[in-house]
Amino acid sequence: MPATGARCWPQVPTIVAEVLLPVADPLALWLRAGPTSAPSSVAYAIARSAVTAPAPIAAPAWLRPEQRAAFATLLPVIRRHHGALLADAVGTGKTFVALAIAATYPAGTVAALVPATLKRQWTDRAASVGVTLEVISHEEVSRGRVPAPSTRLVVIDESHRFRHPGTRRYRVLAPWLTGRHALFVTATPIVNDPIDLAHQLLLAVRHDALAPLGVPSLPALLAGGRGHPALGDLVVAREPSMGSLPGRRHQVIRWSRDEAAPDWASTIESLRLSSVPGVAELIRSVLWTAAGSSIAALASSITRYATLLDHAADARAAGRVLGREDLRAFTGPLGGQLAMWELISPAGDVADLDLSDRERLTLVRSQLEREAGGADPKFEALGTVLADAQPTIVFSISVDTVRSLRGRIPAAAWCTGQAAGIGHIRASRDTILRGFAPGGNGPRVLITTDIAAEGLDLQRAAKIVHFDLPWTPMRIRQREGRIVRLGAVRSEVDVVWFRPPEWLDRKERRALRLRNKARMPAQAGLSERAPEIWRWRHDLAREAEGYDAAPPGHCAVAIGPRSELLISFELHAGGERLGSTLGIVNESGEWIDDPSAIVAAVDTAQGAASASVRPEIWRTWLDRAVPHARRLVRHGNDRRWTSAELHPDVRLLLRRLSRDAADAAHRRSSRDLTLIETGTAFAIHGHTAGELMLIKTLATASKPELLRALARIRNDDRPLEPIVLKVAGMILFVQAGEKGG
Repeated sequence: MPATGARCWPQVPTIVAEVLLPVADPLALWLRAGPTSAPSSVAYAIARSAVTAPAPIAAPAWLRPEQRAAFATLLPVIRRHHGALLADAVGTGKTFVALAIAATYPAGTVAALVPATLKRQWTDRAASVGVTLEVISHEEVSRGRVPAPSTRLVVIDESHRFRHPGTRRYRVLAPWLTGRHALFVTATPIVNDPIDLAHQLLLAVRHDALAPLGVPSLPALLAGGRGHPALGDLVVAREPSMGSLPGRRHQVIRWSRDEAAPDWASTIESLRLSSVPGVAELIRSVLWTAAGSSIAALASSITRYATLLDHAADARAAGRVLGREDLRAFTGPLGGQLAMWELISPAGDVADLDLSDRERLTLVRSQLEREAGGADPKFEALGTVLADAQPTIVFSISVDTVRSLRGRIPAAAWCTGQAAGIGHIRASRDTILRGFAPGGNGPRVLITTDIAAEGLDLQRAAKIVHFDLPWTPMRIRQREGRIVRLGAVRSEVDVVWFRPPEWLDRKERRALRLRNKARMPAQAGLSERAPEIWRWRHDLAREAEGYDAAPPGHCAVAIGPRSELLISFELHAGGERLGSTLGIVNESGEWIDDPSAIVAAVDTAQGAASASVRPEIWRTWLDRAVPHARRLVRHGNDRRWTSAELHPDVRLLLRRLSRDAADAAHRRSSRDLTLIETGTAFAIHGHTAGELMLIKTLATASKPELLRALARIRNDDRPLEPIVLKVAGMILFVQAGEKGG
């Protein structure tokens, strides 16, 4: 039979071309100049691309315009990463933004974890806008209480209180929060170290959430004291609109010019304290801090130290030593201010105290008693500040100082974490603080500690007095935010700083510590005064709100001060937008991602005249951008498909699973192999703090316990799709003489 190819093979399409040439660089073919628009329209498109695409859900009408923008930014971040942090400035209405987010979840599925003093405030504000939520205090979480099992979203107010993984409240919340959504709310996410921010986020966000954008590990990034523009995809921190908050007039008062230290200072300096350097430094810091507050605060600290020495003597007689908790009892309310526990070992005999100090303490007491009967220059300086009869809030770090001042200032209101009143008459805390809210008619002076006034609205005040300087810039922001906030009744507020005499300032080293701690938020992009690493993205996007932006992919040519290409790349995977990268390509082909340069280029484009260039000029500039596009794709895919350094507990679990897989294969147990495969997939991906706790448990569990736990794991990881780039917008700046036809 004759061969007939047509009968043996089906017809297939045939490619016919006169010339076929290899493609030298596929990205060069992809990166082309798109449709053109006005430079201002493309600038607005680039600005909007700087942050996560806004939520499709409309914000409630009861939000202010700037609060609606925060709502639109936060909601998609929470849905995508399971968590986000709202760090807008103090007094900008973060509570109402959080309630707006809560309103998007079904009734009965939202809880708020707040300081105990703010439970009533949160309940009332939620009721005022018709939002139903369960309110639990931080203190209740410390005692083991968690929200209802049906909870899907948890709002954590003052979330900086959850910055230490070693605290009980953290250990209780972390495993329970696994798989749920969380909104962290705090104006001060970094208190002592940038890692504070990572620990809060890790309660809900996996450590590799930003891997496609070049951050393989959040804790590794922040532990190194660094920041990254991609942090703006998890943290929203924007300054309030100009004019929405009152201004501040600052005054510094050195309350004593006496350079001669009193006798008690020399006696305190002679204390031997402890053979353990960290313990000695902690105790000495407590004493000098109390001395800077008031004679009453110092006397109380001396009494507590004497009691601690008595305990140490009893313990030594019984063959035991004091521990970390005994030191915490001694530091009292100042312990949270000092934040020096990293100097002390968490285990073992940490409190090797020198019992010979008891004799010196008796001398200090007698010296303080003699001084207490004389003039108090610090109190006299405060009297001068209060002479204008303006409503004033006086902040102190010490309850003993508050108690001393309330006895010296007739009819002054006072508030501590334990009690409140006017003069010697007790009253409820809410009654006292309402007198300093807008429209209040309480006493003209309120003396309070930091904790007592946390999260409150005290806008009636005209003056803030830092009677004692706190140890962290966070406390200063929190204090001033009680008055300098939305709804303030004054256009300007006086801020008075009390500085100790120079000899005591040197002992405390307070100013140096404040400066050092202020630098740490700046490194992560959270400082108000330092150049921002990522917050500029939100400010840039906010400026574009309300303006007509060009469609994605449009380009423009504009007259500028120099020749350069401004471009915004968006990273996508599986149809999902992962984030964006903005940068400038100069004539040398360098990639510039400095925020100030990008913001300046966007501002220039908004008012620049249009121009035109020949196609070959466009091609030249796009060829300069191609290597950077390739780097973004390669870097993003590498970070996404290769894990950061594995946690030791993960390595331990993987070794365990490998042995169990071999055993299951030998037994031909397909069910066990499937479960072990699920566990392996779970282990090699990123983890929240609670998931890491689970992994540690699984690594040492018995085989039946392990398999039961693996059967309950819900692995919601999506398949890893390759990262592709899309151009949000491009603007080519040319100088007037270089336009080209």
